[in-house]
Amino acid sequence: MKKKWFKIGAAVIALGTLCVLFFSGTVMLLWNNILQPVLHVNAISLWQAAGILLLARILFGGKGRHRMYKGHCNKRLYVHCEKVQQA
Repeated sequence: MKKKWFKIGAAVIALGTLCVLFFSGTVMLLWNNILQPVLHVNAISLWQAAGILLLARILFGGKGRHRMYKGHCNKRLYVHCEKVQQA
């Protein structure tokens, strides 16, 4: 049983690492191929692209939970939901 969880954990870590490398590489390629000629900015490395992704995640959020959970409205953000549900 422990070997099964070890294999699953190793697979999750490997998949997460591959996803980070893939998205960082995509950001790096887009930055270096689009922004460098257009805006004359410096080229970035893979680690700088990963830092930009992390900064964007911190500043703009991401895969967070939605404010509506199982049809219930968050009254502070969705004041209009009560009117819609009553109609």
